[in-house]
Amino acid sequence: MIDAVYRAESRCVLATLIRLLGGFELAEQALHEAFAAAVEQWPREGMPANPRAWLISTGRFNETLCPLAIATLAPAPPTAAHAGAGLA
Repeated sequence: MIDAVYRAESRCVLATLIRLLGGFELAEQALHEAFAAAVEQWPREGMPANPRAWLISTGRFNETLCPLAIATLAPAPPTAAHAGAGLA
């Protein structure tokens, strides 16, 4: 069941996660985390009506990725050159 969803949906889920999360590595990790969650939950609770949406949502909001996502998406701190640029 899950392997068929993986074959059918993983490319679309990955592409959407790349767009939402802003990078391939983070999106790839989110994809794997989402499928790991599916392996645990779907046999117990049943497959959701829209597996692709469930995987995207789970991958996007996975709490184990939050620190990595914040570090990846956060703007870089200003450098010394930029900090003094406005002072004359």
